[in-house]
Amino acid sequence: MTDAWPKLAKPPIVEAVLDFDCDVPPDKTLKLLEQPAREAFADRYSDVVPRYLQEMQVGSDQDGMLNSSLRQSLEAWMFRQADGKQLVQIRQAGFSFNRLAPYDGFETYLPEIERVWNLYRELAAPISVRTLRLRYINRILLPLVGGRVDLHVYLGSQPTLPDEARLTLSGFINQYFAVDAVTGHQVAVTFAAQPPEDDKLPVIFDNAVSASGEWEPADWSAMYSVLESLRDLKNMIFFKTVKQPCLDLFQ
Repeated sequence: MTDAWPKLAKPPIVEAVLDFDCDVPPDKTLKLLEQPAREAFADRYSDVVPRYLQEMQVGSDQDGMLNSSLRQSLEAWMFRQADGKQLVQIRQAGFSFNRLAPYDGFETYLPEIERVWNLYRELAAPISVRTLRLRYINRILLPLVGGRVDLHVYLGSQPTLPDEARLTLSGFINQYFAVDAVTGHQVAVTFAAQPPEDDKLPVIFDNAVSASGEWEPADWSAMYSVLESLRDLKNMIFFKTVKQPCLDLFQ
């Protein structure tokens, strides 16, 4: 099943993310985990960067005067490889593995994912895993001819103008959510056009799938089975969304 789709010589993936959302004991705070995590990941992920969440609140007083406040909180520790192409994250609510381009296939990274997951599990002692999520951000460069591109040629899902003779599409963002009838997995897909670059139109194809449940953190075999089904689902979505002329761009 996992080999049913063709392997692309130059996949358009700019980032792949695997999230483990977990129930974590309340005493396992990010502050407490920082130093042992630095030591645990130091051999391959020596560059450590905090990630903050900023929230701005805007209100008004009794006289109608506007006031605002900015609140910042630590959301994650990011541990990056020296080349910046791969990182792991310890988040408030779990763990993430990120791989940036070049991307060499899911199987290539699975042994490392299992290794760093086990390191995280020893550090944070998660009680259970509630959500597994795969997200692939693709950046597709569609060729422009005379400053235009016929999206129907390349994509099976694209915006349609009410009068294509009169209107020229100058940008779009398109999003949908779905549930897979076979597995019950959740799907969230977003398309967005970026400003043209020379004779190319960059299109972001954000393809995310997730499974909800309750898994024992030490049961890698059970989670691996779910990850396999998530990968099949995201591949099905990708290959049934892009058309052959689009696939030819990746060979």
